[in-house]
Amino acid sequence: MRETQQMGVFQQPSRDKTLRAILPPQALVLAPMSGITDPPFRLLAREKGADLAYTEMVSAEGLVRGNNGCSRLLETYSSEGPLMGQLFGTDPAALAEAASRVQEMGLAGVDINAGCPAAKIVKKGAGAALLRDPQRLREILTQVRNALRIPLGIKIRSGWDEESRNYLEVVQMAEDCGVDLVAIHPRPRSQKFSGEADWGLIRMAKERTSLTIIGNGDVRSPADAARMLQETGCDGVMIGRGSWGNPWIFKRARGLIHGEQDIPLPTWAEREGLILRHLELHLERKGAPWGLLTFIKHVGWYLKGYPAVAAFRKRINTIRSKEAFIREIEAYFRSIERTQGGTSCPLSMPTA
Repeated sequence: MRETQQMGVFQQPSRDKTLRAILPPQALVLAPMSGITDPPFRLLAREKGADLAYTEMVSAEGLVRGNNGCSRLLETYSSEGPLMGQLFGTDPAALAEAASRVQEMGLAGVDINAGCPAAKIVKKGAGAALLRDPQRLREILTQVRNALRIPLGIKIRSGWDEESRNYLEVVQMAEDCGVDLVAIHPRPRSQKFSGEADWGLIRMAKERTSLTIIGNGDVRSPADAARMLQETGCDGVMIGRGSWGNPWIFKRARGLIHGEQDIPLPTWAEREGLILRHLELHLERKGAPWGLLTFIKHVGWYLKGYPAVAAFRKRINTIRSKEAFIREIEAYFRSIERTQGGTSCPLSMPTA
């Protein structure tokens, strides 16, 4: 019988709640990703070794206005563990009020997004656009810090473009404003996700501040996570796209960091079981048929590199019944087991 999770919130943190209480050394952190890091995705990542997770990006103004969709993005499972609620916006007062509400909901910390490169966000002056308005960003951090008694973080990029890489100034500003944690994606907004992330910028930031620094960008495998820790000296590694269809990356990275060499891949049965559990949790929140449509991307990520995936996805694209969807998944794995043999997944996780 599959486990059914009950939605809930954490108990209100005490006034002396510190970052150290929720973030262990060499932490492995699930990045905030819109449309992806909902409670089911986060829960599975936590069960597979993530130390801390972030919510999807939430509009501060929407939350303050009482938008149900914004509040729903901050829901969590009672068994999920520490969670950072990420907010975006431009109005310092609205962000402070929204942060206070996140605290009242019992989340472990608040994060201000100053790194999102999406056009629909930056055209409003939010996300990475705040890097071009340091005075506004300072006022935001000051007011939000004054509204909170739980940890405050900020997620940034290296700058707006190559000519205005001001991440070191922003890190210093964050320290002056009482921020506890800075997550750095070392690409400018203009680069979006192209090219390579310059991890040397993370190292430089760590050398110049006493703040907790979390590295982010191009962590696609356990080896990448271990290498980022070693090369940059950062306090933790934030994993985003490397976790798509691959929550095992956290457990396997942890093993590698601790010196394990032979870290097994999941078996066919483990991968199939996790997909079905993820589907069950996903449908509990979204229902069918909408939940089936939004789950197809996860199936594609879980089965990346497997044989006949294109034909399989074509079949499930037309299914609107939970029972039929599950039958197709189970039939696909029976076919894979017959043609590939064995119990491990040698074709799985090409980036893990």
